[in-house]
Amino acid sequence: MKTILSCALTFLLFNLANAQSGTEALPADFQKRLDEASMSFVKPAGVTAIPVIKGDKLNCDYALKMNDKKVEIRYLIRPLSKPLFEMYDNRVKKDGDSVLNPNKIYKIITPLLYSKISGGKLTPKTVSIDYFQPESIKSNTGADVGSMSTGAVGSDWAPGYNFGFHVMLHKDNVADAYIFYLFQDEKQMVDTFKEMTGDKSLFYALKFK
Repeated sequence: MKTILSCALTFLLFNLANAQSGTEALPADFQKRLDEASMSFVKPAGVTAIPVIKGDKLNCDYALKMNDKKVEIRYLIRPLSKPLFEMYDNRVKKDGDSVLNPNKIYKIITPLLYSKISGGKLTPKTVSIDYFQPESIKSNTGADVGSMSTGAVGSDWAPGYNFGFHVMLHKDNVADAYIFYLFQDEKQMVDTFKEMTGDKSLFYALKFK
């Protein structure tokens, strides 16, 4: 399964669609987050914006639902603010200092997030993450680093969904962003994913400027 998904995403990275759809205004709070992260978003065709579910697990910034498939897409953007780097640079260093540079925080945060939304089915150590080729992710999304992962999602975080395909995008000194594609189960993800690869705008709606 991982091989199929890896090949599909690699294909998409080298074949970015030229045409993009969706010019309607985005929610003000989501647009503000995009501006803070120097990112752009073009809403794909065939999807409808839905309310963002708030809870104690992980609150995203924007969410879409495909009109002809039971698939939900959620977006989470985390700008890397100047104060964050100042705190890192001005910290009191001690022997064995292991504090990560803000540009490397994604290495810890990413598996933690995927574990947190898994409904207890994954731990940070059991989360499997595969990285995209730097040249491809840079040219197509503007990110310096990009990764993907698949795994269980808990019903408390995503009612009606049990499996997810997750993408992380990182740009140095700018932001980390996460995209969660939610499916009913693993089989539906594999079957539906083959159809979704025909619409590249679903995978490149969110980019760094």
